Amino acid sequence: MNIQILDCTLRDGSHINNGKFGKEKIKQIITGLIEANIDIIEVGLLQNHQNGVDFSIFNSIDFVDECLSAIEKENSKFSLMLRTDRVDFNKLAKSPKVDFIRIALYQEHLSDIKRYGEKAKELGYEIIFNPIAITKYSPDEIQFLIKTLEELKPYGISLVDTFGSFTLNKFEKVLKIFDENLSPNITLGIHLHQNLNLALSLAAKATKLITNRNLIIDSSLSGMGRVPGNLQSELFANYLNQNFNHQYNIKKLLSLTALIEEFKTLNRWGYNPIYMYSASLNIDRTYPEFFEKMGFNIENNLKLQKICKEKGIGNKFNEEEARKIINSYN
Repeated sequence: MNIQILDCTLRDGSHINNGKFGKEKIKQIITGLIEANIDIIEVGLLQNHQNGVDFSIFNSIDFVDECLSAIEKENSKFSLMLRTDRVDFNKLAKSPKVDFIRIALYQEHLSDIKRYGEKAKELGYEIIFNPIAITKYSPDEIQFLIKTLEELKPYGISLVDTFGSFTLNKFEKVLKIFDENLSPNITLGIHLHQNLNLALSLAAKATKLITNRNLIIDSSLSGMGRVPGNLQSELFANYLNQNFNHQYNIKKLLSLTALIEEFKTLNRWGYNPIYMYSASLNIDRTYPEFFEKMGFNIENNLKLQKICKEKGIGNKFNEEEARKIINSYN
């Protein structure tokens, strides 16, 4: 078994600052992660937006290559994420720098996945599929999903806890389904969120339970990512150093956290009770975020979330439905 860290600071962190890290800071983060011996560095998101050199959300592969042109990746590899509903098919192109394309998907995107996945493989990329909100899938749906995605012979398939809802017991059950149904040669990816402050515990559990296949576990510097954030790269790297004799440069990772401190003034990530409650209900965390922006205090936010759950609209955020609930509540 080989356990690798995929640092997604520049991609998941874009939820905090809209991807505007600054040209120099993007370079510093990437080169610093390389110096820290991080295995895979996700340099950003491929999307239809028109952005400049200061952003980690790229409008074309050419912009990605330009960003990486002066960087020697040494032993690290680079990845790029996309969603088929947010980037045009014709934007897929070869890159001399990027090794992995990760494709995030909802169940309704399965019909597009084959076309994008096959094209990306033809262009020479390794493919990893990231099914969104895996906690909303039944065991049978997970098995069907794995069977469907395996037909494209991907490098890996990820278990993505979008709502941050996994307890230790629930995580172990889903992990077992993946491990028993995935072909042995396919890497299992894991992406965790901090709604319940369990990300490090869950990642550690995965390293103990999965012993016969390779693992790629996502993390980010200081957990930077869509509130309440992700597994922290520096914490998980330290865990792997202590328990699996990995050689990550922890001091370098800790120094890199200083580069993202300024973004905490934009939207401070970290534990927040409204997201803990949405995780316990297993509903889209955008609902508590929306209710908070609409001015509801914690008590009323929790009540509105419960109504969402009772009405069965929590699987994917719908602003119109959220406003209806607010109007009826008022």
